[in-house]
Amino acid sequence: MDYAAEANSFAAPLSPLRARDTQALSELFLRDDIYAIEADVSQRLLALLPEPCWEDDVFAFLKEFL
Repeated sequence: MDYAAEANSFAAPLSPLRARDTQALSELFLRDDIYAIEADVSQRLLALLPEPCWEDDVFAFLKEFL
């Protein structure tokens, strides 16, 4: 059975991690400054959140249906 054609996907099937992949991931995440990196990423992601729309009527589109 051709799973790629059936799923309309051309992605290669997942393969298990090799020893070199595990080594690369270890070097990436087992760092002394990983907590500083995590804090920086978290801070930047929080900055991307949209501000709350307190003044907008978020349900205004429902008024015509009610």
